[in-house]
Amino acid sequence: MIKIISQKLYLRVALSIALVAIVVSIVSAMLSYYSDLKEKKNTNYLLVQQLAHTVEKAATIAAYLNDQELSQEIINGLLSNDIVQGASIEGKSNTKGEMELFIANGTINKQKEAVLVKLVHPFLDDTFIGVLSIYPDDKFIQQQAQAALKKEFILMLIQSIVIAFFVSLVVQRWLTKPIQNLTDSFAKINPSKPETLKMLSFKQGKRDEISRLTQNINALMHELHLTISNEQTL
Repeated sequence: MIKIISQKLYLRVALSIALVAIVVSIVSAMLSYYSDLKEKKNTNYLLVQQLAHTVEKAATIAAYLNDQELSQEIINGLLSNDIVQGASIEGKSNTKGEMELFIANGTINKQKEAVLVKLVHPFLDDTFIGVLSIYPDDKFIQQQAQAALKKEFILMLIQSIVIAFFVSLVVQRWLTKPIQNLTDSFAKINPSKPETLKMLSFKQGKRDEISRLTQNINALMHELHLTISNEQTL
């Protein structure tokens, strides 16, 4: 089976195109994955920032009143979003600036990736009474990027296979078949028998490589036929 495929020009061309297309699809998909991952990460961080500003007033009230129940409700509401993996509210409401409120839930061990919102005193604009921390879910972002990668790779792979199939048909129709017909006709020629020196047929008016090759072969056979005829006459 492999030997038969290796002897078919249009199959070799199709396989070559398919292999190149698959390699290009893999490289393109990986580049698109990292680009899409970075883009989704930036987008989700912006969404988390918007989410933080949405609950900022409620978190300020909770920190100011040292209300643990309200703080817990805010945290639970934030965690109901897929893009949030953890959240916390810290409140400093006594005169010494000591922390009197700390409510946290979820995964909050990534301090550098947290979206921080300083909670301002309701009546004193220059006084901070706490911090709202929200931690984006990187795993969810990565899962989104991987799902997009699989979809894009499958689409590119299907496109590559379809292109390779139609290219093989075109090669078989316009290249392999004419060459095979030319080869079969040329195989019937025996230089020792002038009656076999028949002109090869081809479509008149065509100027492609195969037609020019056929014309050159016909001219060569014509000269050969004249030479043989002259020799027979002599």
